[in-house]
Amino acid sequence: MMYNAVVNGAMSPSSRTIMAGFFSILYKCFKCGILRLRIVGDSVVVRCLFFLNSVRVGHHLSAIGVPSINVSRGGRADIGDCFTIRTGVGCTEVGSGGSRIRVGPRGVLRIGNGVGMSNATIVCDESVTIGDHVLIGGGAQLFDTNFHSTDAAVRCSGRESRKDVATAPVLIGNRVFIGSNVLICKGVTIGDEAMVAAGAVVVHDIPPGEVWGGNPAKRLR
Repeated sequence: MMYNAVVNGAMSPSSRTIMAGFFSILYKCFKCGILRLRIVGDSVVVRCLFFLNSVRVGHHLSAIGVPSINVSRGGRADIGDCFTIRTGVGCTEVGSGGSRIRVGPRGVLRIGNGVGMSNATIVCDESVTIGDHVLIGGGAQLFDTNFHSTDAAVRCSGRESRKDVATAPVLIGNRVFIGSNVLICKGVTIGDEAMVAAGAVVVHDIPPGEVWGGNPAKRLR
């Protein structure tokens, strides 16, 4: 066979195609195996990190990379089954800053079943509720707080405290799609099966089933 495949000391084009296909399949199998091992290892690490932060997580957690998790004493976070979290360069084509979850001492974060987030940020100082089967794209940010006072005198006094900072609950319904680099601000409710286009800044409620985009976000259809 090898003799037949060799013409003037070189492999025939058909043989080269077969060999290239074989090594391509071998490489893909190897890459898939490495990825599976990484998911298993990272998922164990992330589950331990959630445990250390008193975060209750359901079954079938899947992680690539290690996110930043910080739940303050007094804060609470509950995550449902089949939660997928991706962190870092290479885990997704969009966003590279890593995934971050921060819950303040009075914050309550609830994440439903089948939720996925990639290099996204959630900051919860009062209440953030995310329904089932929500997808949160790379670079997206969900905040229920202004972080600082809107009063310049208070902000510059050096004595700014949590009571000076406005917060309001964020509620995301079921089967919502949040595109890459979306900013969802405090007090926003997004209805079931709504879609938020990439780069949108959401400052108003979005009714169920609608598509919104832009800055500030408006109804597209």
